[in-house]
Amino acid sequence: MSQNKTYKLYYKHGCHLCEEMAIQLVNLQKQQPFNIEYIDIETDSKFYAKYAEFIPVLTNYQDQLICQYFFDEAIFQQYDKK
Repeated sequence: MSQNKTYKLYYKHGCHLCEEMAIQLVNLQKQQPFNIEYIDIETDSKFYAKYAEFIPVLTNYQDQLICQYFFDEAIFQQYDKK
């Protein structure tokens, strides 16, 4: 696993699913190193149009979908090993 891997979490304030996914990611960071870039979809109309109905959305840095709505650690681990 690379220590420099970065993932993007597309979210919006007040979204309880977004908060849950963020907490799960932060807890997982305590066990394995990776970075999270938090992107508030309400700050950019392009992101809002793309993700508003699907948040939270977790992607790798190339914007390949990993999880949406709920964090799936097994799927995340598959991406993290690449």
